[in-house]
Amino acid sequence: MKKIVALILGLTFLFAFAACGGGGKQSGTLTGTLRDSDDYSTGFMRTSATDDYDRSFGEVTDYNGNVVGIFYFLWLSQASVTTNVDSYIEDGNVEAVLTGDEVGMAPAFTYWGEPMYGFYQVEDEWVVRKHVELFINAGLDFICFDCTNNDFYQAAAKAVLDVLLEYAEMGYDVPRAMFMTNSDSTLMTENIYNAFYRRDTYDAVWFYGNGDKPWIISSYAGSNANILDRFYFKPAQWPNRSYNENGFPWISWHYPQETYTDRENDYTIMSVSVSQHTGIGGSLSDAGVSGINFSISGLFAPYNYDTLSDSLKARVSSETATKYYNYNWGRGYSHETGSNDYDSALANVNFEEQWDSALQNEDVNLVFVTGWNEWIAQKQSKDPLLGSSYGYFVDTFSTEFSRDIEMMNGGYLDNCYLQLVANIREYKGVGYGTQVTRNATVAKGTDLFDLSNWSAAPVYKDLVGETEPRAALGAGGNYYTNDTGRNDIQEVRVASDEEYVYFLVAAAEDITAKEAADTRWMNVFIGIEGAEGGWNGLQYVVNRSLDGTTASLDKIENGAYASVGTAATVVSGRYMLVQVAKRSLGIEGDEFGIVFKVTDNLQKDFDVTDLYTNGDAAPIGRINYSYYNG
Repeated sequence: MKKIVALILGLTFLFAFAACGGGGKQSGTLTGTLRDSDDYSTGFMRTSATDDYDRSFGEVTDYNGNVVGIFYFLWLSQASVTTNVDSYIEDGNVEAVLTGDEVGMAPAFTYWGEPMYGFYQVEDEWVVRKHVELFINAGLDFICFDCTNNDFYQAAAKAVLDVLLEYAEMGYDVPRAMFMTNSDSTLMTENIYNAFYRRDTYDAVWFYGNGDKPWIISSYAGSNANILDRFYFKPAQWPNRSYNENGFPWISWHYPQETYTDRENDYTIMSVSVSQHTGIGGSLSDAGVSGINFSISGLFAPYNYDTLSDSLKARVSSETATKYYNYNWGRGYSHETGSNDYDSALANVNFEEQWDSALQNEDVNLVFVTGWNEWIAQKQSKDPLLGSSYGYFVDTFSTEFSRDIEMMNGGYLDNCYLQLVANIREYKGVGYGTQVTRNATVAKGTDLFDLSNWSAAPVYKDLVGETEPRAALGAGGNYYTNDTGRNDIQEVRVASDEEYVYFLVAAAEDITAKEAADTRWMNVFIGIEGAEGGWNGLQYVVNRSLDGTTASLDKIENGAYASVGTAATVVSGRYMLVQVAKRSLGIEGDEFGIVFKVTDNLQKDFDVTDLYTNGDAAPIGRINYSYYNG
């Protein structure tokens, strides 16, 4: 267990509160002006979460110089159907994916599973805003567009760049962007330059590393002086090519992973991937073949073997099937056991071991992660082992044999994303493993209704603009809509005194009036350090009902709400002030820790997916804000 050290931040400030609901004078409005916070970086670091495998992360005070990027795939528009391999596995018919016409003949594209945001296309701005919010909360420094397959997906890339630029201009510390090329690298580089770099439109969102030129992963062999002068070039390092110390790796077929050196920018680079398609060896005969093929492992997974045709089982014994299953390193592969395991796949054990390599190598200061939204793969003809009657998939195949971190429906849900955040925190977080104590102390007798008195309170940021309605075409003729966004939460500030804990919530625009039957209006969820039960570390919720300024306080017990008292809520314009008695929360004394979350217009109770998809949740998903007073 990591040593916990109290890190005291000198944020003691004096302001007064005329106790609303606490026996003092009550005001129906808020006065004064709240000084805007420019805390757009650390305001996203004051968070914590625990996933389904008891992996946790806490807040940090800053980021060190280490850099983390992620491979971002753009080609979802290539898929015209929403057939996904996981559904065939669930139906006991996985062989049909490779032999039948359900997926289409090669080179047809198919999904391996279902994304949490549906079978979307990257041009869906609503989804891109969610991605950017997730990336900011994770602390990612850059994204790298996959343009390695002879296309640069101009419309999709522009959709992402436009959103990044919008938020960068608003002051958010967005991840920067670059491109990776491989096939027809010179042509792709020229196309990318002409589309995005010839002008300075996106200069604010390019990844420059430690230099003054935007990076591109390219083996450009042309002579265009403008292109040569515009970029900092790095060659792509493919896992099956000879080692190039200056290369930029996106995956490794070795463990621990190799490191690469960028002397000009002073980086030691390592790839960290969710799973690895390490290739196949041997054959059904003694002739010997080789190839890169994730589907061979997925097809012969133990949970699939009994569903295979008699003819295939006659060719491949269960013993041989086990060998094929372990040819590739899936999500559940462990180098300690030397084998795959489905239960371990849902926990992404392989991904954790990859991160261990980076965390244990003190020289590594740039980690490149594979990957994000790689939901589709292209069916190829003639499996190298099984012959012309079977197609195959190289890069992804199923939940177990895929490389996506983005949240999915079912399967690993959001656990891989939370795992990413946890490892980034450990890799680059200042104060990681310490308890950050914020002495945001309120002196009784002054007026907290005066917003100017909140200037020194710790600020917890949330992205704005992600509550805009969704209306976009997806794959397979799906048309996705979502108009649940209502109050767009911008930030939360918190304070406490001898008797109460206070939350000041600011929305982007005036907060809507609460309708009597709406139990999901501007809910403030609170969790107490050391308390058990509740939901995602949260044991209480304020505002399921509101009568004037008297708000309900409910406790979460066994998947239901039970009234335990009242709190006070005052709304004025775009601000909401909430006061909760410590004794009602079971808090004793001045030293305590809480986590909290503000949500609006969720559509379901106790549903993890809802925290990522509907209304607004600050912070997004299962992440909570953290506050310690001592």
